[in-house]
Order: sequence, then structure tokens, then C-alpha cells
Amino acid sequence: MSVDGIHEVIGNLYKETKQFDLAIKHFNKSLTVQRTNFNENRESSELNVLDSLAECYEMLDDYEQCVKYYTKALALTNVDDHTIRVDNIVRILILIGTSYALDSKLDLAVKWFDRIFELDNQYPTLITNERIVKIHECLGNIYTENNDYTHAIEHYSKQLELLIKLNKATRERKLHIRQTLAELCKQKNDLPLAIHHYKVVLTLQNQNFNNGYSGRLARFSKKQKRQQTNLAYLHYSIADCYEKLFDYSDALTHYKTILELKVIDQSLLADAHIGLGTIYENSTSEKNYLLAIKHYKKLVVLKLKNYNQNMSNIARYYTGIGWCYCKLKENKLGLKYCEKALNIYRECSESTDDPCYTNVYATLACLYYQINNYETAWIYCDKSIAVMKDSFPIVKYEYPIYAWIYEVYGCIYLYFKDKYLAIESFKESMNLFQKHQPYPRKEIKRIQHSLYELRLNNSVEDEVYEPVRKKSKIK
Repeated sequence: MSVDGIHEVIGNLYKETKQFDLAIKHFNKSLTVQRTNFNENRESSELNVLDSLAECYEMLDDYEQCVKYYTKALALTNVDDHTIRVDNIVRILILIGTSYALDSKLDLAVKWFDRIFELDNQYPTLITNERIVKIHECLGNIYTENNDYTHAIEHYSKQLELLIKLNKATRERKLHIRQTLAELCKQKNDLPLAIHHYKVVLTLQNQNFNNGYSGRLARFSKKQKRQQTNLAYLHYSIADCYEKLFDYSDALTHYKTILELKVIDQSLLADAHIGLGTIYENSTSEKNYLLAIKHYKKLVVLKLKNYNQNMSNIARYYTGIGWCYCKLKENKLGLKYCEKALNIYRECSESTDDPCYTNVYATLACLYYQINNYETAWIYCDKSIAVMKDSFPIVKYEYPIYAWIYEVYGCIYLYFKDKYLAIESFKESMNLFQKHQPYPRKEIKRIQHSLYELRLNNSVEDEVYEPVRKKSKIK
């Protein structure tokens, strides 16, 4: 055996025993000897040693050196030779790209992986489709990690398309890729496309569920429960997308399905009740307010079972119940639940200016207005707006509760016959409602009517209740 061959064998022995520093030492000696002595098989032997050096540096997490030796190996490979050479190039390009990806140098990783596509365009018959599928998957992973959802979706889609074309897409693999595409589309805010992918996954999952348990329910009961939970999570994802698209009818359908599946995941059940309660609360139907109360109360029961539950969440649900009772004109019940919320907030927060108080203050403002306690209603309007302005550095129309507060202001001014400030408050309320989605027609129509009545009688001299006017700046 030649001297360079002996060093290569010793290097391999050290590599197998994970003594990588010693392995590197002997591989380098092998290279030195090879380059000193002429050998007709030198290129092949040198290529093997360079690959071994790169592998050692990869195991040592020294990716710069790893890339250095893979690149040297690449320089020895001539694509004009034959298929094996092309395969070596692709293999090394994949290893270099992977090394950069592991080293979080994602732009460089993409650069090396893209060279494979250039090679495929030049020699379309020499790179296997399985390799191309793998490259699309790698690039999808890299772009996802880089939060480049557009390119990630592009590569995962090509991966799926090629797998289907090759008839090598197993049900499980299609499920995984579709699920990934759905999540990426949701991140990109392409909600219709996310829903499309989620529904394909849902169809495949239902097929798995139905095929796996026909006549064998008892035997696979644990697996069945796990698949039921997976189905429920898919319904939640679809419902969430529909809700963000203001398609509340379809969102309700999928939230209800979660409850019908009777999963044991308490967190998922709670999320379904939150979705249902929120949608019903934001409607204008008396029946829906009652349904919102029903779901919020179930939510409270679920959350109270969890001893580690953040009590501020319970307070938010009590506030939601109070608001629904307010809309139903059940003022005593509304005040009762708002008081429960306030008691929890007082225990949980150090300051009454904490942002958690925003909605409960606003709800109390509406409730006190409805029982004709205008002074207290005014106080809570001021408190709610003060907390929001101090806590949220965003435009106020993103919080529809503002619109309700300005309407209450307008009603109080109107009661005290301060028509100018009443008109200004109603105009601000209508402006905020008009910017809210979904478009609240009933509320806008009500405020338009109030403004119409005020303007009809605008020629009559205002009778101003002075103590109100003195503290009555529009916020």
C-alpha cells in the first residue's frame, strides 16, 4: 500500500472513532504525499480525502473549513465526464448548502442550492428528480427560517407538484407539505389560499380517520382520539382564517365542529368558546348576545378548572358577559359581572390605569348611561379613553369600543341640551364605526338618526347645563 493510502486508512480509523483532529492530521498528510507523487488515480483518491476532511470539519461544527474542502473537491469534478461526476457535484453542492444553512448563513446556502438548478438546466437528464425534490424542500426550509414566505411557498409547492407527478407522494407526506403551505400562507396573510390548503389537509385527515377505524374503534381508541384532536386543530385554523376575513358564518361552522368532536384538549375547547363568544358578542341580534353569554360562561368554568390560569383572562370573559347583558338592557346583571371583573383586576394589577381596565370601564360607562346615572357614566368614559390613550400607541379606530364611548358622550351632552358637543361626539362616533370591520350598519343608522334629529332642531337656542360644559372637551 502506498504512503498516502496508509495515511488515508489511518485517517478513516480515527474518523470512525470520532477522533477528528487526528483524522484531519492524517488526511492532510495523505493529500501532501499525493500531490508530491504522480499517480494516475490521484484525482479520485484526492476527492475521497477532501470529502473525508470536509466531513470531519462538519462533525467539529467548523463549517467554514467544511465548505473550503467541499469546494476544493468540487473544483476537481469535471461535468463533461459522465453522470457519476455530475452526481458528485450535486452531492457536494447539497453538502455545502446544508453546511451554510446549519451555520445560519442562509443567503450563501441559497446561492449554493441554486447552482444545482443551474446544473439541472444544463444537464436536465443527469440529476435525479428525487434530488430536485430534496432541494426544493431544503430551500423551502431555508426561506421559512428567513421569514421569506413567498419563496418558501414557491419551493414547497414545486416539491409537492413534483412528488405528485412522480407518483411518490405518500398520504403522510402530502399532509405534511399541505399543512406547511397552509401555515405559511396564513403567515403571509394570504388567508383564502391558507384555507384551501387547510381544507385539503382536512379531507386527507378525514380519510385517514374513516379508513382507520371502521369496525376497529376499541382497538385504536387512543389513535382515534389523537386524530380527532388533529381534526379539531384544523377546524380551528380554518375558523380563525374565516374570522379574519370577516366571514363569520363559515367561522362559526368550524368553531362549532370543534365542540361537536368532543376533544379532551381543554385549551382547544377554550379557544373554540372564545371564537364563538367573540363572534356572537359582535353581532346585533338578541339571540346571539345570549349565545355569547352561554359560551363565555362555559369558558369561565373551563378556565377556573386550571389552577395556574391567569385570572385576568377570567376578568375579560366577565367583561364580555357584562357587555352582552348591557346590549340586552339587563343592566343589573351587566353591573354584576363588570363588578366581578373589576374585583379581579384590582387583585391582579397595581394601577387602575392598567390597560386591562379599558373594556370594563367602557362597558360600565354604557351601563350607567342606560340607568340614567350620567355623572358616573361620564367618569367611566373618561377613564376608558385615558387608559387607551396611555396604553396603546395605535390609531383609535382599531378599538371599536371608542365609537361606543363617543356615542355615550353624545347622549349625555344631548340630555343636558348641549347640542354642539352632542353633534361633535356623534360625528366622531360615526366616523369610528365607519372604519370598523365588519361594517356596523345598525349602529351607524342609529347615530345618523340622532344627528338628523339634532340638525332639524339646530336653530333652537341651546340650553346649556353649565357644570357639564365646563368639563366637556371632546377627547
